Amino acid sequence: MVRIDKGIPQMHRKIMDYQCPQTGYYRIYSRVWYNSGDVQLNESFYMDWRTNTGLTVTPLDTNVAGPYRVIQDDPGPPHHLWRECGTFYLTAGRYSLWMHHYSLISDTFPEFLNSELNPEIPESVRLTDSLKIVYYPGTDGAVRITPITQNSKPYQGQMAPVIESGETFQYRLVAYNRGGEILGAPLLRNTLPEGIFAEAFSMTPTKAVKNQQEWLLPDLAAGDSMEIFVTARAAGEFHADFTALLDHAELEVVNDPDTTNNRDQAIVYGYKMTPTAADLRISLTAKSDTLVDRNGVLLPAAKPGGKITYTLRIQNFGPNEASDIAVLQILPPFFFAQGSDAVFMPGGIDSLIWHFDRLAVEQTLTISLWGEISPSLPAQDSMLVSQSEVSAATQDPLLSNNKGQAIVYALKAKQPPIPASKHFDLALDYQAITDTTIMLNGQSQQAVLAGKTYSYQITLTNNGPKTAKDILLWASIPDSVSISSSTPFTQKNDTLFWNLDSLAAAASMQILLNASVAKLLPQDPFELLSASRVSADNDTTAANNDGLAIVYALKAKQPPIPASKHFDLALDYQAITDTTIMLNGQSQQAV
Repeated sequence: MVRIDKGIPQMHRKIMDYQCPQTGYYRIYSRVWYNSGDVQLNESFYMDWRTNTGLTVTPLDTNVAGPYRVIQDDPGPPHHLWRECGTFYLTAGRYSLWMHHYSLISDTFPEFLNSELNPEIPESVRLTDSLKIVYYPGTDGAVRITPITQNSKPYQGQMAPVIESGETFQYRLVAYNRGGEILGAPLLRNTLPEGIFAEAFSMTPTKAVKNQQEWLLPDLAAGDSMEIFVTARAAGEFHADFTALLDHAELEVVNDPDTTNNRDQAIVYGYKMTPTAADLRISLTAKSDTLVDRNGVLLPAAKPGGKITYTLRIQNFGPNEASDIAVLQILPPFFFAQGSDAVFMPGGIDSLIWHFDRLAVEQTLTISLWGEISPSLPAQDSMLVSQSEVSAATQDPLLSNNKGQAIVYALKAKQPPIPASKHFDLALDYQAITDTTIMLNGQSQQAVLAGKTYSYQITLTNNGPKTAKDILLWASIPDSVSISSSTPFTQKNDTLFWNLDSLAAAASMQILLNASVAKLLPQDPFELLSASRVSADNDTTAANNDGLAIVYALKAKQPPIPASKHFDLALDYQAITDTTIMLNGQSQQAV
């Protein structure tokens, strides 16, 4: 028996002398007696060889930062245990084998301490009865690792194994002996990628710490191999598209001159579908059987019983294909749809919906809808406003172009002269009231900041001579604006309505609308266009029944930076050469 104790001269002890017969790799095994139970927890040691000339040979398979392999204590009831004490490269010649107490280096390398060293406890280490010195002839170990996944996808010109978050897959590790001698006790080590966790093994690891596993394999005969399967799971969320996950495998072999095949790695790709986006744009136009002149421009118009054809044009500006597309058209009052070149279904009162599976990038979808104006159109000129909207299951990055609008002017039918006793003349004044103006194209225009409020004022006057009855008044709400008022109204889509019983001759009334602008605007400045109209049977003059108000919404300006936070960046950018030339009469740098 050989014994060493902490804190006394026996901290170093020569175990034996040895005549090494041939140059090569040698692994030392010793039989250790642990008889102190759990009182002495640091009966640890390390070994080295020494020559007569003072040369020290340390192990190749160190397990600390220094040139040592610490054989750590194995606390518990008294017992014997064979311990591997390291692999050494020895040349032929005479050596002595030494053992040393771990306390000599524990201050520098404390990672194998099971508890603090107690000066009163000797921490005795005893080697008993047996010591093995095993020679390993030259051999050739190799390792290969292959991922096994359920799916693969094309990536960088080839099919790549892919996994999704939460998916289970396998690694196949194979250790080979490609030499002509026995491969003695090879150590296989595998390191999983970050976010990948092992769930099962075909062979239980000798050691497993976090994402690394080790197997001390049995000896492999020449030409033999051994495989291990690791079942793993992807626990984390992947970024969009492909994420490379690299697994490292290593085979540690004694006396392997060729280590180029002792390491291998395998890549699987964590895959998450890239979110798709498609910018859909819709336009709505109307074609009628009549035209009317408005401010020098011929615009579509219709008389009672006239025909209107609407054309909806949907374009996909990408970058991806759009799927599950819905197109909505809100029909104007007094319009009756008679047919379409695409199948539609009712979308509610006075609206239709078309559904389409997909629309490729840079492709256009066109829908035609035709119908007729009711013969019971009000007996005065009016505007027939139709609106359209497109949406899709695919994310749309720009919603400001997802709506369209078309206006057709409805013309009153020729009526017999109204008796003088029933004459009256309703006049409408419609104005926007803001506290801000801007100069636009050389003209002062009313404006409002995003997120702020302004108002509309409707003034309705009866110029007589008779009382006006059964009056219909309406006003449209601009996009990005919400309306409130102390005067009750009914709302249908983006239009407000008031039904008035009567208004006496020479009387007038006012309605004030409070308008709030959204904080986010499609563009800057953004035109807020609102129209208003009044109608009643027997109104003698239609020319003063319309009103139009335009306000420009502006993005809110940022507050000025306080003077204390100001700074001034200055840039000087020069070229420095060692040569100049004369060019156009001037000296210029050259190279």
